[in-house]
Amino acid sequence: PLWHEHDGGRYIGTGCCVVTSDPAGTRVNVGAYRMMIQEDGHSATINAEAGKQGRAHYERWWATHGRAPVLASVGHDPLLLMVAGTEVPDTISEYAYAGAMVGQRLEVVCGQVTGLPMPASAEIVLEGWLRPDHALREGPFGEWTGYYSGSPGAVPAMDIERVYFRDDPILLGTP
Repeated sequence: PLWHEHDGGRYIGTGCCVVTSDPAGTRVNVGAYRMMIQEDGHSATINAEAGKQGRAHYERWWATHGRAPVLASVGHDPLLLMVAGTEVPDTISEYAYAGAMVGQRLEVVCGQVTGLPMPASAEIVLEGWLRPDHALREGPFGEWTGYYSGSPGAVPAMDIERVYFRDDPILLGTP
């Protein structure tokens, strides 16, 4: 949806959880990064700032494999969003951290394209790849505090290969 009058586009991911892994497959990260759907209908930008674990993961993938697996849940338990936006140590899975908060493991299933784990209870999940040569215009976005963040610029864009969804899904967002 277009959340605010001067947004740079339609932001499906304002309350999303973006899942990445390191190339060795030993660490999965769940991060809260905004996502803007692109006009081609097959891409979404993922605005992960420098220094964030998710960005470090896909940059390592780019250096070794030329592309990086990624998926994004845009409808899930708000607890997972809260944890995804927290600086959890790199040695702890955000899924495990969220599960510890409620006293039980969060159920996940693996994506059919990338093999990355997604919340089994997710309403909508986008799955695909990030490539270093595929960056599209993103920004600005109206924050809930009343200002616009991020000047328009090129941001890595996911090539969406698969969309999973429930009937009548609930989109989680933070306008």
